[in-house]
Amino acid sequence: MVFWLHNAGKSSLIRKFFAFASLKEGVTINQDFKKVIRRLGHLYGQTTKIFGRHYLVTRVYSSRHLRCMSCGFTLGNQTVGPTPIRRCTTPLAGIFESFFLGRTKSSFRNNLPKQDILAVRMAHDQTLKGSKQDRPVLNVSAHNIFRELLTPELLAVANAFIGRGHEVRIVGGAVRDIILSRHLPKDIDLATTATPDQMVAVFKESQIRYIETGLEHGTLTAHLNGHNFEITTLRIDTHHDGRRAVVEFTNDWRLDAERRDLTINAMSIDFDGNLFDYFGGVEDLKAKRVRFVGDPEKRIKEDYLRILRYFRFYGRISETSSDHAQMTLNVIRRCAIGLRNVAVERVWTELSRILTANFAPSLLKLMYELNVAENIGLPPRTQTHLEQFEYVWNHGHAHKLEPVTILMSLVDSVDEAENLARSLKLSTAERNLGKFIVTHREIHNMEDVRKPYKDILASCSNTKVLEILQKHVNQLLLYQGMENLADELSNWQPPIFPVSGNDLKHAGVKPGPKLGKILHELKLLWLESYYSLGKEELLEKVEHLKDSLH
Repeated sequence: MVFWLHNAGKSSLIRKFFAFASLKEGVTINQDFKKVIRRLGHLYGQTTKIFGRHYLVTRVYSSRHLRCMSCGFTLGNQTVGPTPIRRCTTPLAGIFESFFLGRTKSSFRNNLPKQDILAVRMAHDQTLKGSKQDRPVLNVSAHNIFRELLTPELLAVANAFIGRGHEVRIVGGAVRDIILSRHLPKDIDLATTATPDQMVAVFKESQIRYIETGLEHGTLTAHLNGHNFEITTLRIDTHHDGRRAVVEFTNDWRLDAERRDLTINAMSIDFDGNLFDYFGGVEDLKAKRVRFVGDPEKRIKEDYLRILRYFRFYGRISETSSDHAQMTLNVIRRCAIGLRNVAVERVWTELSRILTANFAPSLLKLMYELNVAENIGLPPRTQTHLEQFEYVWNHGHAHKLEPVTILMSLVDSVDEAENLARSLKLSTAERNLGKFIVTHREIHNMEDVRKPYKDILASCSNTKVLEILQKHVNQLLLYQGMENLADELSNWQPPIFPVSGNDLKHAGVKPGPKLGKILHELKLLWLESYYSLGKEELLEKVEHLKDSLH
């Protein structure tokens, strides 16, 4: 945004400028503002630091309008205050041409007095040379996804920052989705030049609810009308040990991009649709190529989890299974041991996405070859296990197979499943699903393939447990490659076992272990009858069971 003021020495105009600058750029009005104005008058064409920000100062001449020679941007009539008609698209303030509506340039110059104007433009806390490097590579404002992305909630959050002089851009997956013209992203991450304290102030002044997601690392989450936006201060790493980093906040977009892992994750888009790409991320996306920012070994040693992130994004971006740069693979092999020091929760977050990504079988095989698998706790496996993994993945990939379900193809027993779950610190739900898959994956019934799975569901009398079992059976069938049966049983309502413990008490069975055994035997008889035996028929068998069970 370009700011301008009349350099006639009138305090009212100076105050008007700083009132406008304060609103748009966060410049604080204090007792030194007259000194600043005098200082600016000697710095035409240079960058200068004012109240902690760098500005480019350009001297131009005009009376009522200013027009940028690069984009035609016109400032409003100076008599009504410095309100731009539209936003200038020139990366720097540039040179402004004298312009007056309805008159020629020569007539304007000859008949109107020339007055000194200061056109002040924020230069992102860089030198003039650095600012030129921060030019956008393209504009995506015409993309449908970008326009749909700009919801009232997102714009409200962004404008809260922009209106207080802070830059804010869209980063992360949303940028990739816009470039690739994919679906509308579910999560929108933002980056800003505002410090964490400034972010808190912005939210409070704008009455936007926020959560201190990771304040020490400069991350807060804004919550507005049911929408969440994660916003992080630009930062650089000052120290790292391969697991976590000590960060220092900056307002240099390029420095922030340099610390990111992959070129396709180092891009940003401002709210005018200008896309900034410092390391060729756009080209890599178009080429379906996954590449580290700068030196791969340096990036990986900053955080060894980036090894797994490489495989995850390869599965999301690439169109072939083996388009890896050999140099990158060599670096991964050398650095793989560093994964042992990464928190297993972070490992599982990435691994679970690799298991469900494209080319997962070839990626897993490569992870074993590069010693990645053993350093994240996966068990040693044979070619048979990898073939089973590929079979399961091929059948379940299109049917939203859970990562744990796929992972179980690498274990041989319930004990191995339990050990692997403990090693990766899986949740209780994930652990139970994995053990269920391993326990039941060998069941067969040649007469009626549906019967064993129906029995599992029909044997459950608890409604909440039944819902979980239905999901488990669905995953089991997908694991076994029986997609049609999975669809059929997802709509099957199991019959209710007609006998309860109270029925047995009324039939003369005393409470205790024997009652539970009789109830269990009756349920087995009911399952064998294909759920046809009724309550009376089952109770008739109680006396015989009382005598036969001890």
